[in-house]
Amino acid sequence: MNKNLLLKTFLQNNSLNVLVEAVGAAFDCPVLVTDNAFHIVSAATAADYADAEYRRALAHSELPLAVCTAITAGGAVGELPAADSSRRVLYAALQSGGVAMGYILYLPQADSVPAADDRLFAEELIAKQFFAEQRAGSGIADTAQQVVDLFYKIPNRPKGKGVQVTISVACFVPKPDTPFQFCAQDRRESLQEKQKYLLSCVHSRKIKVNYHDSTTSFLEGVFAKGDRRLAPVIVEAYKRGCYFDGWEECFKYDTWLQTFADLGIDPAFYCQRPIGLDEVTPWSHMDYGVTHEYLVREYQKALAAQTTQPCNRACHGCGANHLLGGPCFDYSQNLV
Repeated sequence: MNKNLLLKTFLQNNSLNVLVEAVGAAFDCPVLVTDNAFHIVSAATAADYADAEYRRALAHSELPLAVCTAITAGGAVGELPAADSSRRVLYAALQSGGVAMGYILYLPQADSVPAADDRLFAEELIAKQFFAEQRAGSGIADTAQQVVDLFYKIPNRPKGKGVQVTISVACFVPKPDTPFQFCAQDRRESLQEKQKYLLSCVHSRKIKVNYHDSTTSFLEGVFAKGDRRLAPVIVEAYKRGCYFDGWEECFKYDTWLQTFADLGIDPAFYCQRPIGLDEVTPWSHMDYGVTHEYLVREYQKALAAQTTQPCNRACHGCGANHLLGGPCFDYSQNLV
């Protein structure tokens, strides 16, 4: 692969689609780039590759559920089963500035797989371009600005009255007995980078941004998915002065980390790794009605960006009705 040519394409075009096409041409194979929800955001296609599932994915702009599940269960870099024996399917996670951007998939001929260092070079450029294009649009910050602009377009708005829009965001904390218990929590550095990015997107004094401290969210994730081995940590941290942690001035994050270290426990093990769909968890023996199979189904639907209707519209067989001894709702009535 001509790395200089690829670098020149990256520097001169400022386009993810152009860059992905260049990577596909350099490797002589189809290339797919997805976001974290496995929606295809860019692709370098090949006219001679007619696999039905591949074409269906391009038509719907998202990866099949089986592929999403396999990537989630695998590591940051791996290989997937190929429907066509003459091809291989390689994938890698894309990161830029500590922020998880999505994934890249290669479908090369089995006898001409791109070298690992060439793939890594291409992935670094694509991740940077992907990140740059995402920064060009600020999502929630844009929406807040539109609300502010809309207020000042009201013809009969009260004179002398201003508007203040508040954006409140929380760090995602995977919780037990939910479909997202299988997810890994984002690392502190990545969360801080995302918070910094959101702040950089706000350019008006009329927009205020509130966000949770990532260190507090990390400990929340640890104890949410922890087991009985954390009990001595809580006792020891208390002895060292860790209480009233809900008050910022009383929160001693470094003391918590030192307590974990002194007791030989890695807190990241509990919240910063994905849980296998068949893994036995500290809460597996508890029964609150909703079945494990239902949580797995909902998790897989989430990966495929599919929604579930509210319970009062249709029963989805979660299992909670067994606790009530019958249906949760009277579906003969209009409860919407």
